[in-house]
Amino acid sequence: MADLFVHYTCAHVLGRPLPDPRHRLLFAIGNCLPDVLYKGFLYITASPTWYAEPTHAPIMLAAACYALAFLFEPFLRRAAWGFLLAGSICHVLVDMGKDYLGT
Repeated sequence: MADLFVHYTCAHVLGRPLPDPRHRLLFAIGNCLPDVLYKGFLYITASPTWYAEPTHAPIMLAAACYALAFLFEPFLRRAAWGFLLAGSICHVLVDMGKDYLGT
């Protein structure tokens, strides 16, 4: 849970300059999305870790953000996909700064 808090805090700080509160929220959701997907695969489906690890891959994140963007109104979908993906990429970049990388 502490890791998710760090990602949300990072999204809050980096998303602060965005003028639209919907975009800030989408960026924050995108920033937490890789860990939510990972925990979902790991615990809900009882998958092994090697099966859940691609949730932090850029191509998987692009596909997940694209699918999630369809939950929003048509006029907001393009921006939703962009901000979700930007938040997810920010999440991966923050994860690259960890010194333990999943151990």
